Amino acid sequence: MEAADKDWPTALEAWLGQSRARRQQLLRKAAGTAVATAPATSKHSVLIQQCVDVLLDSAADGFELVFIDDADGERIQKRWRNRLEELNLTPDLDSRWPDAILFHPDKRAVWFIDAVISDGEIDEARAKDLRLWAKDRGYQVSGMTTAYETWKRTSSRQASQANLAIGTSFWIAEDGGKLFEVRSLA
Repeated sequence: MEAADKDWPTALEAWLGQSRARRQQLLRKAAGTAVATAPATSKHSVLIQQCVDVLLDSAADGFELVFIDDADGERIQKRWRNRLEELNLTPDLDSRWPDAILFHPDKRAVWFIDAVISDGEIDEARAKDLRLWAKDRGYQVSGMTTAYETWKRTSSRQASQANLAIGTSFWIAEDGGKLFEVRSLA
């Protein structure tokens, strides 16, 4: 396929859109590479942002990013404070602090993301607390996603912890075109 430079983004999007497998492979490569090549000091931030970007472009379409907790120092950066206050979604000392919060204005819903570099899965206790926190503020929870860098890290954590909450999902950067649901068979 040939396209003029100015038409390239549109042509690429059209080509990728023709195949779910192509789009999935692109997401997989982009997210996996971004996290794998990030310096150790920013790997957590990159993992959060990659997960946010993929979800906003797929399962969380229509949501907006209203918070990321990835900085040293002040937990709520100035860029997030006004919107969080406006929505009554400002975490406090008694709150479980997710790594990211997405908000859907029409559904009055939130989506929580936690990225695991060393620990921090959305386990049953965390999921319960996050659901209650959202409910107390008048929101429903549309999703809760735990993000991992690699399959190896995911399997290592889950082999020892087996702690992902029922009703949540997990996403793996190196396989970034898939979102895995955690369901109970009981």
